[in-house]
Amino acid sequence: MVYDYYIVKTHIAQGGGSNASIRVSPLPGQGVSPSMKVECSRSMRKSHPVGTLFKIQAKLTSRELGSRP
Repeated sequence: MVYDYYIVKTHIAQGGGSNASIRVSPLPGQGVSPSMKVECSRSMRKSHPVGTLFKIQAKLTSRELGSRP
């Protein structure tokens, strides 16, 4: 798998299946959906204010074969 750089932003979780109160999503215009869930460390999310931007190196994955990235 190829790793690419993405700019992501932390935000307060609204619904979904996770118990994480702070989530991370990519900013628009990077070739991936801004609604895509980004998996990253809890310490990164909690050690900075909500709304913080990060430049991360990540790869697109699917949790189940045939599902969306």
